Amino acid sequence: MKPLTILKDEKKLDLNNSGRVLLARLIPLTEIKLQKEFQELFPLIPGNVEKITQRIMEGGYDNSQPVHIWNFNGKHILIDGHHRREGALRAGLHEIPCFLHEFSSIEDALEYAISLQTERRNLSDAELMRALKVVDSLKTRGRGATGDGKSAARSAEVLGISTSRVEKTRMVEKYATDEIKKQIESGELTLNKAYHLVRETMTESTGRKSKDKKPSKEVIQIITTIQSFLTSGDIEGLSSYVKEYGI
Repeated sequence: MKPLTILKDEKKLDLNNSGRVLLARLIPLTEIKLQKEFQELFPLIPGNVEKITQRIMEGGYDNSQPVHIWNFNGKHILIDGHHRREGALRAGLHEIPCFLHEFSSIEDALEYAISLQTERRNLSDAELMRALKVVDSLKTRGRGATGDGKSAARSAEVLGISTSRVEKTRMVEKYATDEIKKQIESGELTLNKAYHLVRETMTESTGRKSKDKKPSKEVIQIITTIQSFLTSGDIEGLSSYVKEYGI
């Protein structure tokens, strides 16, 4: 089996544990297996599937664009290229070119799949939220937790974005309402706008809590006692009381 390409990008080399050489060969579509984690990472977009299907039917499959397969325990698990696979199926193909990878864990495979997407194109806001959620989950799946700063920097590196955008996206994921998240998913609302809406809501909520906060019974009792001393003109008693309570 002749190597068709050698992976040279240093960042990808660090993510890939396959001996730094990727082999590509034709694999029957029936042998390519789907796995939930990779399917949900970047869900199929119907319009894109239709375009790819039409392109394949008109000019055949573009062999310069193999899909990426995780060769795991004798199974060929698709980690990247779900649109191309679906288009090939609809076009009636029996096999497509595939890059074969070896990864030590699903965490490495997921991180590699994300890196492929971010290097090819800019992720939509909805895709970014999903990808960040996966990247952040990796540290609880055998990677070890790190401080917020280091965690944000690591996630930013994988996704190819700034740490500030990571932190803003995390805030939206954590505090935004389901309605806001649905609007991001549909493209009606940008992440940046959602972030500012969340900040405004949190600020208003904090302000309301401060205004609505009532003094405790102890505070009310102290105020009442001081007022009684002032009303009676008992300055010595007031002085003793103030010293006693350290007011």
